[in-house]
This record gives sequence, structure tokens and C-alpha cells, in this order.
Amino acid sequence: MSDLTGKLIANTYKDLLQIASSASNGGLDSTLRSVQDGSGNNSSLKISETSAAFTGNVSIAGSLNIGNAFTVGSIETALISATTIRGSTVSVTNITTDTLTAETLTFQDVSVSSLRTGSLTVTNNVTATAYYGDGSNLTGIASDTRIAAVSALTVVNQTSIAANTSLIVINQTSIAANASAVVALSATLETRIAAVSALTAVNKTSIAANASAVVALSATLETRIAAVSVLTATNKTSIAANASAVVALSATLETRIAAVSVLTATNKTSIAANASAVVALSATLETRIAAVSVLTATNKTSIAANASAVVALSATLETRIAAVSVLTATNKTSITANASTIVALSATLESRIAALSATVATSISNYLPLTGGSLTGVVTITTGDNNPQLVLKSTDADALSGPLLELFRDSSSPANNDLTGRISFQAEDSGSNKVTYSRINSYIDNVNAVSVTGKIEIATNQIGFSKSRIMFDGTEAVINDDGVDYDFRVESDTVANALFVQGSSGNVGINNASPATALDVTGDITVSGNIGIGESSPDTPLHITGTVPEITVEDSTGDVYKFGNNNGTFRVYNVTDTREDFKIDGGGNITVGGGIYIGGTGAANLLDDYEEGTYTVQLFDASSGGNASSTSVTGTYTKIGNLVTCKFDSLNNIDTTGMTGSNELYYSLPFAAGSTGRSAGSVVFDSLTFVTGRTMVTPLVLDSSSRGQFRTTGSAVTDQVSDVQDINSGTTDIHTFTLTYATA
Repeated sequence: MSDLTGKLIANTYKDLLQIASSASNGGLDSTLRSVQDGSGNNSSLKISETSAAFTGNVSIAGSLNIGNAFTVGSIETALISATTIRGSTVSVTNITTDTLTAETLTFQDVSVSSLRTGSLTVTNNVTATAYYGDGSNLTGIASDTRIAAVSALTVVNQTSIAANTSLIVINQTSIAANASAVVALSATLETRIAAVSALTAVNKTSIAANASAVVALSATLETRIAAVSVLTATNKTSIAANASAVVALSATLETRIAAVSVLTATNKTSIAANASAVVALSATLETRIAAVSVLTATNKTSIAANASAVVALSATLETRIAAVSVLTATNKTSITANASTIVALSATLESRIAALSATVATSISNYLPLTGGSLTGVVTITTGDNNPQLVLKSTDADALSGPLLELFRDSSSPANNDLTGRISFQAEDSGSNKVTYSRINSYIDNVNAVSVTGKIEIATNQIGFSKSRIMFDGTEAVINDDGVDYDFRVESDTVANALFVQGSSGNVGINNASPATALDVTGDITVSGNIGIGESSPDTPLHITGTVPEITVEDSTGDVYKFGNNNGTFRVYNVTDTREDFKIDGGGNITVGGGIYIGGTGAANLLDDYEEGTYTVQLFDASSGGNASSTSVTGTYTKIGNLVTCKFDSLNNIDTTGMTGSNELYYSLPFAAGSTGRSAGSVVFDSLTFVTGRTMVTPLVLDSSSRGQFRTTGSAVTDQVSDVQDINSGTTDIHTFTLTYATA
């Protein structure tokens, strides 16, 4: 509240509360008086010494505690909305609260989250989500049989809970056992993982070390491969030259080998004969070796004696060398004298060489200017080694083009498909004929200055003819434009035939070097969009358009099925057994070649037949053959599986002429009945002559027969077959006939 300290009464009196009273300074008494502000405006609160009253709504943010009775009927509003209401006695018309606690509670309508009371009196209905307790103290509540059912179910659930409890104990034991096993396994795995990690680190280091070694080895191999390539070319020529020599040598060797073979046989005999001689010779040699050893000692003495002779010879040679030195000095003088002659001769040669150089320079400049320009005529550069014949070298240090080789066709009338340049790769064949093995051709594709395009082609020799292998023009890139039987293969890092186009058939294989169809894929295919077969704008994941758009499916055993649109009919066709198993025609009708299993796959679940049709109904005087009535009618039937329902109407004026009256009467069926002629049906006759005591006629079928009978029952006869004489010829009618029976 506002602090009144230091403020005038004129500025604060309106904010002070007072009691409306006619008496001066009377205070509270037993009369309810309004609480007013300082200006005399009444509030919604009235108070006295013993009570308080509110006009309007009361909102309590905290708890409302009432020691005695709390009667809301005496208050102007009958609605209490609070979080918590407590009291010994609470009597209200409507309560909305989270918690209601009272010793005695009387109300007409209550909505609470939690209700606790010692005594509860309800004048109308109580609707609650749940009642706690056994309900024995609840009165005035209609009994519900569902409570008893719930109680019984509770007993059953308690038994199940007890059983589940024991099972939980068993599972806990198993889980505990598994937990220890998991812990042990985890420790083992940790040890193995640590070992693998250590080995991985070692391998990583080894791989890094090997990587640098591989780089160095690669460079060395590159150098050696280049040398081998050069040597290979030389060897290729030598091999070709040697081939003929090898052939001739081979023939010679064959002859010599034959002679050697003969000689070998002879030598084999000689060796055997010489073996004994060698043994004897060995003994002789041993003796001679001993003699040589003695001679070696003698020679050693002789060598020592010769050493002194060598010393004497050395002195003699020194003398002769001195004489040669004197002669060398003489020759030196002669050489000096000749030097001047050589200088004069050199000057003469220099002048002659200069004159020759000028002549050669003039001759070369006529064809090959040394400072640029144009070259006319044919230039042939011939070398006898494997060094480059032509080197284009640029010393330009910027980032633009380096050495440039330009082929310019300076034509005043260029046209489409003009050859603008060609690089030919030539060599001799085995007959010493000059052959162009491959070439690179450049053409004008479109000469129009506004839309110029070029074409380049790589071609190879195919049995004497140049055939295009790769061609790029202004609109496309074409491989094998001449249509030669060339295979096209794309190899990936690990797959030798990632993409393979067979030259003979045009079939395309993916991971398949022998495609048997237009597209033959080995492995999985993933398609993110729609696939069109004969359709340029597929609107489904697989869209097939054609005269007969069908799909063929074949299993590993060779069984083949086709399904799809066959001339306006969707069908599933068994190619192996030439059988149409399923069909939907243009009218939406479905045809199933076999049966349909319903509710299972056993014979009892198989529906393998459905038929609707008509048949001719006649009466007979025998179970088979016999005489037939001259009157007949068209009946209808529906056959579902082995169950047939047939009926007909208005078989009028039945004529039994020619039939035997004492014979039993039979009627025709559309299908033969089964071995147990189970049937049910009804028939309505008019003008039928009943035997006394017969009042009802029922149609029945004969077992394993296509005819049935009429049986009559009544007070006199339990079950009697009708005879032909029961029919009043010419007057009897069958108005309705319905029968359901089982076929075989």
C-alpha cells in the first residue's frame, strides 16, 4: 500500500477504507455494513462483528479453510471455483475444484479431480472414472454387473501376474548369467581389439614406408620401362629378322638332333665301355699327379734361379729405354718444325670450310629459313636411333600456350566435310610394304561463319581399309561410326567390363563381357526415376509401350512366365506349360486358369470352378435312358466349386404320353451329382394326383447320377417316390423348382 507519511489528508482520504454507518464513529456492530473508499463508494464486501458478505465473484488464490458449516445457498452465487476447499460441512449447488475435502458433503453437481470425504450424499447421478475401495459404503448407486465381471477378471489377472512373477525371476537369473558371459566376452574382445589396434599402427607405419619405396621404385621402373620400350622396338625388328633364320635353323637343328640322337645311342654304349677305362685312367692319373708334385718343387727352385736373371735383364732394358728417350727428343724437334706447316694448312682449310658453309647456308635458306617464314616442298627427317626427330621448344615463361603445332588448310573455297589436316602413323608390314596403321583426321563439320563446327576422327587400319574408331562432331560423339565388328569396353578400378558393347550384335553388357540381350546386366540395378521401354515419357517406375508389352520372368529351373498387356488383355501366361493362368479382358472380366485358394492352401480351401448357364429340363420314366416327356423348359444353373444351384419356372401342361405310368418319375440335372447326393430344394406342383396321405413333394438327387426324383411325404407315407401316374397328363404344371446339390 501507499505510504501516507508526510502526505496531506486531502491527497490520501480517497485511498482509505471505511464502514458505511449513520452513527458517528460507531465502528463494527451486528449489522452488515458496506466497506467504502474515502469518497463513500461501496465495495463488493460487507462486514459485521459476526459475518461477512460479498456481492459478485470471489476468487481465492490460496486455500479456503472453514472451521464450521459452509452453506453457499445463503450467498448470492451458487458457484464456487477454487483450487482447494476444506470444511466440516460443505453444501453447495455446483463445485469446480481440484481437491475437495469435507466430513459431510451435500451437492447436486460436482466436478473435481480428487474427492475425499467421510460422508458423501448424492441426490442425483455420480459419474466418475474410478471408485476406490470395495464400494460397500456407497448407497443410492445402481448396481452394475460389469463390476462383478471386473472382479472375476481381477482374480484371473492376479493368477497370471503370479505366474509372470515366477517367470520374471527365471528370466532375471538368465539375464544375470548372460550378463557375466557378456562381460567375459567383452574383456576378450577388448584384448583382441587392442591387439588389432597395435597391429594396425605397425601396418600403417609399414604402409607409409612402403609408399615412399613404391614411389622411388615407380620412378626407377618408369626409366627402365622406357629403356625396355626402346629395346623392344629394336628387338621387334631383330625378332622379325631372326624368325626366318629360326625357321631355317629349326630345320637344320631337327636334322642335327636326329643325328645326335643316333650318336647319343652310340655314345651311351661307348660311355659304358669307357667307364671301366676311366677307372683305370684315374689310378694312372693319381700316379702322374704325384710325379707332378715332385716336379713342382723342382720348378720352384728353378724360378728362384730365374729371378736373378730377370734383374740383369732389367738393367739391360733401362739402358735401351734411355736410348729411346734420346730418340724422342729428336722427334719432338721434328714435330715442332712440322707445326708451322700444320698451321698454314689449317688456315687454308678454314677458308675452304667458310666458303662451303656460305654455299650450304644459301642452299638451305631457299627451303628452310632460319628466322621464320614458310617452308615449301617436302621435308624428310631421317634418324637411325630412337631420339626425337622433331622438337618444338618454347622458352615463354607466361601462363599462356607453350609450343604450338598448327595445321592450316589455306583454301579459298572451304566446304563441309573438307579434310583440314591428317596425322598418319605408318610403318612397314611383314612384306616390306609401307602401311598406314592409324590416323587422326580433322574435317570441317559446318563451314557457316555464324555456326562453325569442326569434326575430328581417330581411325585405324582394318585389313587394308581405314575405319573410324572415335569421332567428335558438332552434335555428338560417335564410337565405331563405320559399323565394324569392334567391341567397346570400359574398365573400372576393379571391374574389367564395367561397360561392354559387343561389336557383332550391339548388345550392351554391364559387368558382363558376353551380353546375350540388348542390355545384359550382372549385379544389382538401382533406378531413382521412371524407366520407359518403348516409351519416351514414362509416368510410372516401369512404363512399357508396344504392340504386345509383356514382361518375361524365368527362374533358375527354366520355368518361364509372361505377364502384361496382350492385345488389350492383361494376362499371366505360363510359357513352359502353354497355359493362360490369369486374364483381365477389356470389359474388366477376370479369368483364372486354375483355382483360387480361400482361407488356406489345402484342397478344402480351393475354389476351382464357377459357371453360369442354362439347360433343358425334361421328365423321364427311368434313372437313365427311358422315355421322356414331350414337354420341356429351359432351366438355369450356377455352379460354384462342386455346389450347383439350378431352377426353372412354368413347366406347363406336362405331357406324359409314351411314358410308363407305373415307373418312377425322374427329372434332368445340368451336372451329375456326387457319390453322396446331398441336396436341398423345393418344388410347387399344380394338378398333381397325390396318393392318399401324401401332402408334400420334395426334389432329391440320385447318387452319381444326372437325374433326380420327386419324393412325397405325409401322414400315410413317410418317404415315397413319385411315379409317372402321379402326373395328370396335359394339365399338371410345375410353377417353380429350386434345387441345390453337390457334384462329384
